[in-house]
Amino acid sequence: MHMTHSNSKLELINQLALTTPPYKNDALALAKRLIPRIQETIVSKTNENDGNKCIATYSAIVWTLNSYSFIGSFKNEQSAGNIVQNHCRSTSGVIPMWGQCGEFLLNVKGTQCIVKYTPSIVGSVEVNQVFTHFEFFATKQNQPFISETGYRSHFDKIHFGLTVDQAASSIFSNHLKEKKRPTLPKSVRQDIPSWWNSCLIPDGYELVEAILPKYKAFIAKKWAKEAAKYL
Repeated sequence: MHMTHSNSKLELINQLALTTPPYKNDALALAKRLIPRIQETIVSKTNENDGNKCIATYSAIVWTLNSYSFIGSFKNEQSAGNIVQNHCRSTSGVIPMWGQCGEFLLNVKGTQCIVKYTPSIVGSVEVNQVFTHFEFFATKQNQPFISETGYRSHFDKIHFGLTVDQAASSIFSNHLKEKKRPTLPKSVRQDIPSWWNSCLIPDGYELVEAILPKYKAFIAKKWAKEAAKYL
């Protein structure tokens, strides 16, 4: 399913709109079921036709709920595009799939930051037409960051073969490499959501991942339990 012209896109979306559920709740449920299939296509780099169909169907759902138009579909929170997007978003603090909005904690080379991810699916009929928006927020002023302001916006396309957090890590690392010297943020994000409290790592502690022999793993788990008392 490869569409190159906008008229062809709208023709396909109109065709799919005829098969989408007529009731809002059913349409939203269908949109949510499409997300794992989109994720599978992108991460595994397989089932391209199914992934494209899911993207086009998602667009058709918004098209239908917005009275057969994309105009104004993201005008406010009650608009069809935002309703579908918010219904499909990931739980705050949980890494979203490619078709979901979401916020999560990212640790890259000793720097901890918050990532807000937003895909732009509506109007697309193929996976490779989807654009993505990664927003990076500094959480600590004593850790190198990719902007002095404590905020960095990055627009991109889908990173096939990677998950959202892997792509975010790659993007962040590349921006760090561009810096001739470490840049400390002058400010950090102030509106701290409640989910941060269980994710943020205090000064003096570091998140590590390791595969260890059983006896060493036992000791590491013991250390983790002790550290948890002070977090």
